[in-house]
Amino acid sequence: MKVEFPLSRDGLLQAFRKALNWNRPFADRNDDAQFIGPTGLAGVGGREIATMLRPIATPLVMSGFEPDVANTLGRGISGSGICAMAGAAGTHPGEMPFEGPLKPGDAIGITFVNGDLELGATGTVTHIDGDRVYAFGHPMYNLGPTAFPMTRAYVYTVLPSLFSSAKLSATGDVIGTFTQDRATAIAGRIGPAPSLLPVTMTLESDRGG
Repeated sequence: MKVEFPLSRDGLLQAFRKALNWNRPFADRNDDAQFIGPTGLAGVGGREIATMLRPIATPLVMSGFEPDVANTLGRGISGSGICAMAGAAGTHPGEMPFEGPLKPGDAIGITFVNGDLELGATGTVTHIDGDRVYAFGHPMYNLGPTAFPMTRAYVYTVLPSLFSSAKLSATGDVIGTFTQDRATAIAGRIGPAPSLLPVTMTLESDRGG
């Protein structure tokens, strides 16, 4: 992502939207897709439906951020195939300990920022082959080769909605490294964590009073 300095709120939003602008239809033209099943829906032809489909939105869990910062990030990634969600950080009362090895169907997380601020995503383990882990069933950012921490994850509850259901979840201990972020899955190995970049930030409010 390219960010121009001096940094401004509008400039940051534009950089996010440009970098994450992959939430395009699966097909741009009717002739680019074959729709098997219904021939029409509410007056729309079967092939036209394919041009209306979008990749699933991936929840990005944020915790520790001030509401203004969280809202700014949420606006920056809206419409990009990523949905900002409030999350819980750290261990909380009632959280069950992780038991046994990681297995298909377990919750799993990917972390981008940890410490006082938490930024990451949680999903579901699809398949395990030895120490190889395949998860999500969809991309995170579709970046290709990556080196992101793989973590345990805990799902506190599911928030059902006919519009867009969501999980209230949190990432846990690092258990490996996600090395691939592809169109149909994120994948990696259980074992050593990737090298991380330490960052210390000091924030000053520009509000009066």
